[in-house]
Order: sequence, then structure tokens, then C-alpha cells
Amino acid sequence: MKRRVFNKVKAGIVILCVFGCIPFVFADVVILNSGQREEGTIIEMTPEYITIKVNKVLLTYFNSEILSFVKEPPSNTIGLKNESSETVETEVQAQDLETVSVDKDKEDKEDKEDKEDKEEDLNNTWVSTIEESQMVRTVPESQEGKTVKNDLKNQGMQSAAAGFYEAGVEALNNNNFDQAIAYFNDAIKLAPEIAKIYEGRAQAYFEKKEYALAIEDCSYVLTIKPAHVPALVLRAWSFRKMGEYDQTISDCNKALEINRYAVNAYFNRGAAYYQKGDFDLAMDDYTNVIALEVKKSPLDWAYYERAIIYFKKEDHERALADLNQALTVNPEHVVSYALRAKIYTTQREYDLAWADVRHAESLGYAFDPAFLESLQQHPPAQ
Repeated sequence: MKRRVFNKVKAGIVILCVFGCIPFVFADVVILNSGQREEGTIIEMTPEYITIKVNKVLLTYFNSEILSFVKEPPSNTIGLKNESSETVETEVQAQDLETVSVDKDKEDKEDKEDKEDKEEDLNNTWVSTIEESQMVRTVPESQEGKTVKNDLKNQGMQSAAAGFYEAGVEALNNNNFDQAIAYFNDAIKLAPEIAKIYEGRAQAYFEKKEYALAIEDCSYVLTIKPAHVPALVLRAWSFRKMGEYDQTISDCNKALEINRYAVNAYFNRGAAYYQKGDFDLAMDDYTNVIALEVKKSPLDWAYYERAIIYFKKEDHERALADLNQALTVNPEHVVSYALRAKIYTTQREYDLAWADVRHAESLGYAFDPAFLESLQQHPPAQ
């Protein structure tokens, strides 16, 4: 959704300086929906946000907050953010950059498209779950490979670097992590300043459980792109795997300050709070994951993790309600069957417990022998 919208923006660019009849603009300008105007230097433009440097301070604004922006010469263009129409039709008054004409007939679609934009935020955040065996990973997509290739061309780099990057992405997709790292290393030798290559290598390191190296690469990315949410989230998760829960929470806080829809930041922070014994804070974060209703969010795991907290609080009814929701989202969420079986046993609902045990075992779950021995004292009804 974001890339489609951003392409519309580029399609709607209006050239301001024609034969010198319109004055040149010698500073980048970002104009917000509120009317606020920021003047400085745009240092990063992505399909999701623009980062502008104003008086040595980096400010990041998302598409939903931006009315228009002006890029300084040599481009001398003004980009118009219009998420609600298939084409951008505008008349720009040259002496009043804050006045734009928007397709009013389709403004009622803005809420719907804004929600789709929130969903797209997840495409750049790699991982969603606690258990590696159930991990959901979103590696760089082909379009991002094209972006890296364009960056390399724009900066005069050898085209071989883009080829190594794409090969690394393919190897990562195929779970060939050593090969992926080798390709990313080759790409970095040719283009050491392209942050995206370090992101790919960081994930490969993470998959190999080399968390310190993943943190190192993420940290380097953040020196280039301080507001890059995917790097913050992956670094947070790496810290969590190393038991550094305070650093995990810190990185998640930073990510959420930049993007309050960063579902995986809530999820990782919730897991860190849980490990620290702050169950109420953990529950709040899992509830945020559920409430955001964003596609590709780890809803099954959020319901499951919240159910664990309810179980610890001996609130079995709410725990069961969450487990039922988790299994509605993902009927093969094996650990939800396992936990529900234990709760049913506590409630002396032995037939229901046996049904969940059989279902979990059919999905490959291995129960604690002591639990099964206890349950066998109450055989299922024939």
C-alpha cells in the first residue's frame, strides 16, 4: 500500500522552476496536515515516512501526517501526499506552498487506507514470535532489492554489489544463513555505506543465534538511519535473546516513539516485561498487539502470551477465552492446545483435556511425562 501511494506521489510531482519564472527554494520543506511547517534538509524519504534535519535535530513524520513536501534544487519539486485517489490532480499556487487541491469526493476512504498503511508497517519488521520453531520472518522483498540496486547505481557503485545483495536475500529466504552472510559480506566490500545490506546480514546472524553480531549490524544501520524501526526492533529482540531486557525495552520504546503502530515492538517489549516479572505491563503490550488489528501481526502469540499471564493470576476463564481466540486465528497453534489442556485438567474437565492432548500430540507437541501420568489417572470416557 505504501509503495503504491508513494508512486502516486511521485507521479503527481509538479515542477516549480520553469524558465526562471518561479523562485528557487533553497531549503527542504515539510508541511504537516496541522499547518506546521518544517524547513531544513530532507535526509531520508521512504514509502512510510520522511526524515528532515532541522537545526541539527532529526524529525520523522509519517505519510499520514504530511500534507506536502518541497525538495530543494536541483530537483525543485513539490510532492503532494494524497492517499485517497487513484490519481493526484492538483493546482499549486507558486507563492503559497501550503495551498493544495485534493480530490474531495474520496476523502471518506482515508480511514480505510490509513489502516492499510498501518498494516504495511509490518512488512519491514522481520520477526513476530517467541519460539524459533514457530518464527514468522519477513525478509527483504524483491522491490527492496531494486531499491538497493538503484542506490548503488546512484552512488556509482559496481552493479556486482546489488547482485551479491540479491543473492544474500535469496539464501536467507532459503534458510542458508552462512551463504547469506557470505553474499552480504561481498556486497558490503563493494558498497560499505548501504544500510540495507547490513540489515540483511543482521537477520542472518540472528537466525544463527549470533545475537551479538546481529546487534552490531543493527547498531551500524542506526548510525546511518537513526529512525529506522526494523533495525530497532531486531536489535531489541536480539537483546532479549541475550537476557538484556532493559535494552530490549529501551529499543522498543524508541521504535514506538517513531511508529506507534510497530506491533512487533509491543510484542518484544511485552516479552521483556514478562521475563522481568512485570506481568501487568506485559499484559498491556499484548493487549496493544491485539487491539491494533493489523494484518500479519502475531495475534495467535499475543493471545497465548496473555493467556499465560491470566493462568498465572488463576483467572482461568479469561485464559481459556484467549486460548480459544488464539486457536481461531491459528488452528495449528500447538502450544495453545497444550496450555488449554492443562487448564482443563485444573478444572477437572478431563475429557476436554484429553481432546487437546491428542490434538497437540498430532501436531508434534511433547508433553511433560509427569503431566501425562497425572492425567492418566482420569482416562477419557469411552
